[in-house]
Amino acid sequence: MTQSVQELISRQEATFNNLKQLCINYKKDSPTRKNAEYLEERLSRLNTTWEKFVYNHQLLEEFEATDLQYFTDDVYGCTKRMYEDVLQDILKRKAELPTSTPSKTETSPSASTTK
Repeated sequence: MTQSVQELISRQEATFNNLKQLCINYKKDSPTRKNAEYLEERLSRLNTTWEKFVYNHQLLEEFEATDLQYFTDDVYGCTKRMYEDVLQDILKRKAELPTSTPSKTETSPSASTTK
């Protein structure tokens, strides 16, 4: 699997733009839209995109091309802060949601049987 640095940079740029758009859209959405299902879906997409970004970053590090603008501008660090800001907000909102509906594990037949 040999890829050029330029191919990796292009892929990383696309992944960065996807992550950035996820964060922008999340922040623009109304708080009333941010229910449990919405938060779960956004959390999943955010984490999946972040994992791709980290993977590409690790591949770029293997080239040891520290003079690339990607490294001199600390794109990884800036992107990580953006990711963590949205992640923390999602987790905070999830924790604040009312827990009126029991989870599937609480209502499973094996959990409710008595001897």
